[in-house]
Amino acid sequence: MLKRIIVLIMDSVGIGAQPDASIYDSEKAHTFSHVANAVANFSVPNLSKLGFGNITNLPCVPPTDSPSASWGKMCELTSGIDTFAGIWEMAGVIYKDRFASFKPSIPSRLLVEMQAAIESNTLCNSYISGFLVLDSYFQEHQSTGHPIVYTCDDGTVLVAAHEDTMSPSKLHTIAERMAKFFVGRQVTRIIARPFVGKPGNLKRTANRRDFVVQTDQGDCHLFARLQQAEIPLTLTEHLTSLIGQQYSSNVIKGIFDSVGIMAEVKNHMASHRPGVAMFVVPDFDMSGHRKDAKQYAHDLMSFDSLLGPILNMLEPSDLLVITADHGCDPTLPVRGHTREYVPLLVTSKNATGKPIGNRTSFADLGQTICNLYSLPSIKTGDSFINQLPPPYDRTRRKTHV
Repeated sequence: MLKRIIVLIMDSVGIGAQPDASIYDSEKAHTFSHVANAVANFSVPNLSKLGFGNITNLPCVPPTDSPSASWGKMCELTSGIDTFAGIWEMAGVIYKDRFASFKPSIPSRLLVEMQAAIESNTLCNSYISGFLVLDSYFQEHQSTGHPIVYTCDDGTVLVAAHEDTMSPSKLHTIAERMAKFFVGRQVTRIIARPFVGKPGNLKRTANRRDFVVQTDQGDCHLFARLQQAEIPLTLTEHLTSLIGQQYSSNVIKGIFDSVGIMAEVKNHMASHRPGVAMFVVPDFDMSGHRKDAKQYAHDLMSFDSLLGPILNMLEPSDLLVITADHGCDPTLPVRGHTREYVPLLVTSKNATGKPIGNRTSFADLGQTICNLYSLPSIKTGDSFINQLPPPYDRTRRKTHV
């Protein structure tokens, strides 16, 4: 009997450009291969055993004749290429229109209205990398006390402040006000980015908070289906901010790096808590944004080593899913995320894998989870339940948790 599903989302681990990649300046993107080739002796033995090399042609990870996971890849339909868009598409919500990027900046009239709404002047207002903006505006931020506002792709607006200049709680309040202001303005979330240190060595802190701009995703998606059936959903605090407090029955508090997240995965598995749990493993994405291919490769190898104990903890009633939410190829001359297929590995204890194939939407994952729990279908996505390891390939009966 299926008791729980654990979904590990490797933030930004894309595996090759999608057919529409040219729209996103991503025609040559292949995050995994490019970072793997950036270091000598690249090795991910646990992913290899699962069948990562069976998904697509990866010279650094050859295919195996007996993979322990069912394998495939997923194509994104949503116009966005960030975590918000990727997670919601997994749940069955497709955004056809791309959200605002505010290039080169938030229009002046809108900025004035925003500043009135948050009761504060702001600095910067530019489409600029977060790794450049803090040093560039540090002195002015220190002298004025005003927060730094900058923009990114896919409806993301960021607001940053040094913790010695503005408390994290005050920055969170400003970000929350911004989220309310941007309702109906093609913005998905406001990221509050507290930081510490001195110019040249400024560091973001664990006091980051994401504030989702209120949108109506309806009630025909995975998270609503789980809630309606009273199937527990465990999320980290970060994912709860993207999905919504109302859908999470168990929130894991804290902002974690990849080591911390994988420790929380082990804690969750040891707790025997039933239902669905989702975890975003974050360090890859930060290395991608820093354009640090070598560090990204080391992040992958570190993840692989941390994956081993989790695989050993799987119980007969568990299903483990490993996937990603978008790409972020650090070897390309683009600012941020890249439009790529994402890997899909699904395994259970002592499983023998099957080919899942090329899925036409991330929503196939949500549809499959609904199918596994005998829930009503979501409006988008095709189930791949018959490509799962036995006995879940034949699951049709009501599963109680």
